[in-house]
Amino acid sequence: AVVSTQSTGDTQLMKFRSHVLHSLLEGFVQRRDQSILQHTLQSKTEYVLCVKMTPVQRRLLKRFAHESEADGNVNPIYAFTVLTKIWNHPDVLQEVVGSSKLDDLDVDLPKSSTKLSLDWAQEELVGMRRGVVEDGAKMVLLLGLIEESVAIGDKVVVFSQSLLTLSLVEKFLQQRYLPENCSTKNDIRNYFNGDSNI
Repeated sequence: AVVSTQSTGDTQLMKFRSHVLHSLLEGFVQRRDQSILQHTLQSKTEYVLCVKMTPVQRRLLKRFAHESEADGNVNPIYAFTVLTKIWNHPDVLQEVVGSSKLDDLDVDLPKSSTKLSLDWAQEELVGMRRGVVEDGAKMVLLLGLIEESVAIGDKVVVFSQSLLTLSLVEKFLQQRYLPENCSTKNDIRNYFNGDSNI
């Protein structure tokens, strides 16, 4: 038997608040899964790939592990969020460090959560050139898959939980696949975000 520590009134209040919050955010937060595209996409095969990190990523990972071990009390969600920045591409972590906004980590934590300072990352990223695709193994693989797909006329849909990562993918694609009819930044953004042929 499950024992609840909440009264019926608490449960009803929680459900009411949840409903109100959902109603307020409905126009801004859109949670979707693959079922929204299943009727328009052809059948697919999914693969899970293990991708070896680059030397830059391994160096950042080791430093993060050292710093979090020394701190001893890092929130696991915060740690996971920092790690995703490293293994997606070091430029994503550099964007967060450069903006000096921990809010750019794409994570909401309670005020009491223990956050590790990103000073270690700032030290590690000094002198690192930005925009080097080869610094992120997953990015190299993704861009290669997109290139091969475009070559055979396939379409590609890229999903990510990180807006910073999607922005970086867009930046790298702009450098590689800029169509002749795109002359302004707005044309480029519309090309990558609005063209149904891509």
